[in-house]
Amino acid sequence: MRSRERLIIYPLLAVIALAAFFDLRPLQAQRWPAQATLSKLTIVDEKGRPVIILGVFAGTPNFAIFDQNGKERINLGVSKGKPSLSLRDQNGNVRMGMIVVEGEPRIQIFGQNGKIRLGLGVIKGRPGLALYDQNSKSRISLGMFSGVTELAIFDKNGKMAWKAP
Repeated sequence: MRSRERLIIYPLLAVIALAAFFDLRPLQAQRWPAQATLSKLTIVDEKGRPVIILGVFAGTPNFAIFDQNGKERINLGVSKGKPSLSLRDQNGNVRMGMIVVEGEPRIQIFGQNGKIRLGLGVIKGRPGLALYDQNSKSRISLGMFSGVTELAIFDKNGKMAWKAP
């Protein structure tokens, strides 16, 4: 064997021997368990603060996402058989809510004071839209009743001021 061949072969044999001795095989991908049973799962950020909590609270499944200040911003859950989603502002106030009641979807948008300002949904099979004032009194209503589109405007006391048709 020439010296040039020895410079290649001997180091190669040494690496193979070390790999066999120290078991330097590539690490195998970690396998997730097929099933895990938990009542609560908390995912934390690098500082240990919860950012996601998935769990069952008072018998109700719940999924919550928190911001960097620890405020809950998104909540998804099922309560009394009604699935719901709420979006909260930086102060923790609900600003938008979605819920399904008796199989019919509803969306509500809330003002900074926490009072409803807009509602959209289906009630008893009829689609509708309602705009509310700062005191949560309905001021404009648009809906379909018995196949007829109806628009109504209400005064600040809730009395109908105008309606079409």
